[in-house]
Parts: sequence; C-alpha cells; structure tokens
Amino acid sequence: MIVMDRLEFIASFAAAAAAMLALFIARKSMGAGGLPGCGAESACEAVARSRWAKIGRVPVAMLAALLYAAMFATALSGISPAWATPLLRYIGPVSACTALGAAAWFLVLQAVVVRRFCLYCVAVHFLAAVAALILLLRSPLDSHASIPILLGVAGLLAILVGGQLFIAVPTFEIVSVAAPARTVAPQETKPPAPKFAAPIPAVQRRVSLFKGNVELDLQDWPLLGRPDAEYVIGWLFDHTCAECHYEHGLLRKVLPMFAGELAILAVPVPMFPDCNPEAKHRFENRVQACAYARLCWAVWLSAPGVYNEWDAFMADGQAPQPFGLALRKAQSLADLGRFNIRSGDDILNAKVAAGVEVYRRSRANILPVLLLPRGIGRGHISTADELYSALREHLPPRAKSQATSL
Repeated sequence: MIVMDRLEFIASFAAAAAAMLALFIARKSMGAGGLPGCGAESACEAVARSRWAKIGRVPVAMLAALLYAAMFATALSGISPAWATPLLRYIGPVSACTALGAAAWFLVLQAVVVRRFCLYCVAVHFLAAVAALILLLRSPLDSHASIPILLGVAGLLAILVGGQLFIAVPTFEIVSVAAPARTVAPQETKPPAPKFAAPIPAVQRRVSLFKGNVELDLQDWPLLGRPDAEYVIGWLFDHTCAECHYEHGLLRKVLPMFAGELAILAVPVPMFPDCNPEAKHRFENRVQACAYARLCWAVWLSAPGVYNEWDAFMADGQAPQPFGLALRKAQSLADLGRFNIRSGDDILNAKVAAGVEVYRRSRANILPVLLLPRGIGRGHISTADELYSALREHLPPRAKSQATSL
C-alpha cells in the first residue's frame, strides 16, 4: 500500500509537470514566449514552427496540456477517495493510452519528418508516459470497460492524426505587437557613418517599424525599391539560410506587384556566434554567414547603384549562392578593395552589429522576418501572390504626405 501511494504521487507529479511544460511549449508555438536554449536555428524552434506543432491554428501542446490535466485528476483520485468518481475510471485509462499513442506519433514525426528532436517535447512525452504507465498499472483495463475505452482512445488518436494530416496549417503569420512601453522616442538603430565618402541615396527618410520598436534611416541600409515609396518594410535574412533564400525570390516578385508603392530595407543578420551574440549554435552550414553579411554591406557601401543587380543574382536559383560565386559577382560590379570581407574591419563589423541589434529588437527568434509597421511577418509562405495579399492586408492605404521624412 505504501509503494502504491508512492506510485500515485509520482503519477500525479509527472502528469502535472507534463501539463505545465506543455503550456510553455504551446506559448512558444504561438510566438508568445521563448524557452531557454530554444532560439533561432535550434531543434526546438524547428519543431515548434513546423506544421506538426498545430492542428489548424490550435497548438497541439495546448491539447496535450488538457490531456495531462485529466491524467493528473485521475492520479489524485487514488490519493483522495472523494475524487474517485465513476467517470474518472474511464477517463484515466483513456487519457493514459492516448498519451502513450500521441507520444509515439510525435516521436516518429520528429525522427522521420522534422529530423530534429525538441528536448522539451521529449521531456513532456517522457513525463506523460511515466504517469500513463503508473495509471494503467494501478487501474488495469477490465473486460466490461475495455471496448468503450479502446474506442475512446482510437477516436482521440484518429482526431489527432487526421487533424494534423488533413487540416491546413497556416505556416506564415503576421503578428501585431503593442507599442513600446516608454514615453520617450524609440532609440534610432543607426550604424556609425563610414570613414569615407560613399555614394548614398539623396532622399533622407526615417521609417518606424514594429510599432515604434525599431526605427531605420533609408540612407543607412541596403534598399530595394524606390526611396519615396509609400510603404517601407524591413527584411531580416541570412544568405546561408535556405528559407531566407526562398523568401528572397518571393520578395523580388512582389516588389513589381506594388508598382512602386513598396520598398524593402535589407537587414543582413548572420546567424553565427562569431559576429552575432544572439546566435547560440555553430552550425556547419552557417560558417560563412558573417562573410556573406559583410559582403552584402561592402557592395552597398561601395556602389549602392549596383546593389539591386547583385541582390537579383543572390536571389536566383533554387539554393543560396556559394560564397565564391557571390564574391566574384560583387567584385565584377564594385570596387571592394577598401574592405576586409573575410575577417572583417571596423566599418563592416559596425554595420553587421547594427543588423544584429535590429534582429534582437524584433524578438522573433527566427529568420527570415519581415518588419512591418505594426508587427512582424514570419514563417513559410508558398507563393508571391499569397505574400502580396498578406502585405496588402497589413498595409492599409495611407497618404504619402504622412510618411515620416527628415
């Protein structure tokens, strides 16, 4: 009896811990909060942003939290007889078997489809499995209740698997944010001026993005489109990022669709710790991210007029351009001799640091990111038409006279 009491305590503790951790994961899936070690490019970020993290718009972790709460109530029924209702005798086995089935389903998805394991998710499944096995050990299925219990488990798992397979999941979202909680004007994100006279756009204009959390001067950043465009957005990217490359091509298709009304400020954000303290992982495919970012800035500072041609070259193809080809193309368009692109110099490093600061203020923890007037756009979007529609919906008509200029 004493051993069983301990098992009941372990089951209730494991179920409660699984429910609480599932709620934190659900917040991550909704973009409302982060988890330690779950930054951009991490395995848990890849899982949380995948289509398998939701059924439609509902995070599966939220549903899991409800399931584990039912297991917790069942475990308490063994400690307190007042909780031991006839309904819980069915809820306990159903929730326990469903939790075991769901754990198997999501572990297979992470291993086979996503091919990365979220340690938080694995911890949740482990805790839930411990609670489930104890509940089944304590209340084994009897012959009279086995059929309705098995039907309930099969129904819940069918809803889970079928919902994930057949309900469309929006992979791109525009998230609005509140204005910064301060009364003073937001600090301007402006890199130090170069030590040489570089040709820059004649139009001086500052734009406020992300509900005033970020302000950028058009003359200080690589620009795609007209400097007097009615709408100006920011694009945070890394040239070593495959998803960034895909979105890059879509953005270049979207620009003509706006017929001069849209301009894009390119903000290189290398996701590698050598030049970005926000990047915590040294992934092999990101080793040249810092050099790509410096090369981007070198082209813009040397000859802004050719940046669009170089940018078109970088957006071309099915995969990011190899660094050697990107460098060769840049050297054919501009004189880069004054810059140290591979190891960096004061000017380029300051520019890269400014981009990293914009990324930090975006609080997105993922690339690519679109900085919009009232929020951010993130995630995968399939076509240029879909991206155009999303931006049109977020960018309401406004008079050009309202544009902030200096």
